[in-house]
Amino acid sequence: MTTIAYKDGVMAADTMEIFHETKYYGVNKIDIGENSLFGYAGPVQFMPKVMLWWQRSETTVLSPPAWDCSAVEDCSGFYAILVRRGKDYHPPTRQQKTPHEIYGVTDGGVAIIFPGKDQCIAIGSGAPFALGAMHAGADAIDGVKAAIKYDLCTGGAVQTVSFA
Repeated sequence: MTTIAYKDGVMAADTMEIFHETKYYGVNKIDIGENSLFGYAGPVQFMPKVMLWWQRSETTVLSPPAWDCSAVEDCSGFYAILVRRGKDYHPPTRQQKTPHEIYGVTDGGVAIIFPGKDQCIAIGSGAPFALGAMHAGADAIDGVKAAIKYDLCTGGAVQTVSFA
């Protein structure tokens, strides 16, 4: 499992992966595009397809990507956080006229999470720990650090990407 957290224009993730009951470290689970942040949990074979689909999308009304589950026995359990940069975003002050748009993608489709003021979200096995920390005032990085401390399936270093 994993932990991906997003808050205030910063996405953070752990770097541990468990494959056949063996832990591997240094795994990249987040990425940044021209105007978007991407975070993935679950079967990674869907990552390139979702990134390409997202980058081609030019509207805020999205339709689910066509999932190809033929490569694996079970394609369930795939989750992604996709964040589109808000319009008129000014990195030095982190102020913007419109908020970043946060989307959740699962094996069942796409949903806008919320474009409101309290913009934090987490996915993966450590999500409850990260969300609790962020709602108590922590940033996304410290949210993932909390998950690393308390979730057995989250570990390694913390990786970040942001709208800097």
